[in-house]
Amino acid sequence: MNSLLGFVIVLGLTAILSAVPGAYRIFYLGLTLLILVWWGLRTNYQRVKIREDLSGSSGFAGTALSLRLLITNPSWFPMFWGLVTKSFPEQLGTKFEQALVSLPPHGEAMIQMVFYPQRRGIYPVPETRLSFGDPFGFKESTIKAVSPEQITIYPPILPIVGLNLPRHFPLGQNRVIFGLHEDPSRPRGCRDYNPGDSIKKIHWPNLARTGRLKVKEWETTLTEEMTVFLNLAEEDYPVSDWSWLSELGIDFTASLVHSLIANKETLGFHCNGKTNDAEPGTPFRVPSKHGYAQEKRIMHYLAGVDLNRGLRFSQVIHEAYRQADGSCLIFITPYLSGELVKQAQNLNRLGYHPVFFWLRSKNSVPSFAELERTRIPWHTVEKRRDNSAYLIG
Repeated sequence: MNSLLGFVIVLGLTAILSAVPGAYRIFYLGLTLLILVWWGLRTNYQRVKIREDLSGSSGFAGTALSLRLLITNPSWFPMFWGLVTKSFPEQLGTKFEQALVSLPPHGEAMIQMVFYPQRRGIYPVPETRLSFGDPFGFKESTIKAVSPEQITIYPPILPIVGLNLPRHFPLGQNRVIFGLHEDPSRPRGCRDYNPGDSIKKIHWPNLARTGRLKVKEWETTLTEEMTVFLNLAEEDYPVSDWSWLSELGIDFTASLVHSLIANKETLGFHCNGKTNDAEPGTPFRVPSKHGYAQEKRIMHYLAGVDLNRGLRFSQVIHEAYRQADGSCLIFITPYLSGELVKQAQNLNRLGYHPVFFWLRSKNSVPSFAELERTRIPWHTVEKRRDNSAYLIG
């Protein structure tokens, strides 16, 4: 209301001054116009709003992401021109975006900016700058907007070549019986009716056609739980390889978790990495569940995790004894110590199914002979030369 009142006053003043006779008319009209423009710029500076929509700005590294800017002019004075700029840092693609807008009174404009993140991480939203001015170039103002939200870039998801996690690893002394559940999304066919079969499984069209009772069958899924243990203890990574080797472990874990969740596995996750929001000395734990909400929680952790000093992997291994009987325990580590192998043997005797994924490095070679004697499955992990997939050896 104040801006409308000021606009009316300036217009009235312009009408009065236009009646001044002589050469002063042009001077007064120009002065009034300049005052009007400056007043309008001041009003825009105080009232123009910038809102950011970050719904499409979180995703996987190496993919195109975007954020949208909504610029609103709630005043009665137009924005003749405005230049919107946003500079994305190196981790988000090293891109400089700019757009030119013009807003009428009570108008708005939507701007979409695309960026290409190169590395996982949790980053602050880059600052948005809106510069605008009068059509004559007399005055220019700049508004800065900083969003309190964050952009989450997850590790890239790549195919895993040679991955084979059989259900029946060599068992320990305890026999484990896995429960079977039929998957209604994978029909297998029909069979003859047996006493005790549920009436819901009867194939009624087949009964009407043949006169014989038939029941539907589906493929079965196994309910064995899986738990991934990722070792991010800084002491276990060779100094010369800690950067790329830790990224290999984190990225491979993300791809493995994505693959297992896509196969509808019941999955848990434990890690000794360091994040900004975690308590020092406390391992990260995700109890075994299934569903994409589980994957999202693990991916968010992997997006911002880093190597940790002082929290040994042995402190995380103790969580393996709390898993459900017969669980498959997946250990991802660059260093296979004798203590870790003994722990895996003990878990095997208790009926668990441990399996090692060794992050291959020339500066940290495990004792292959000792691993062969334990008969515990183990595999090497490395990335294909063209970085298009992970190779399991």
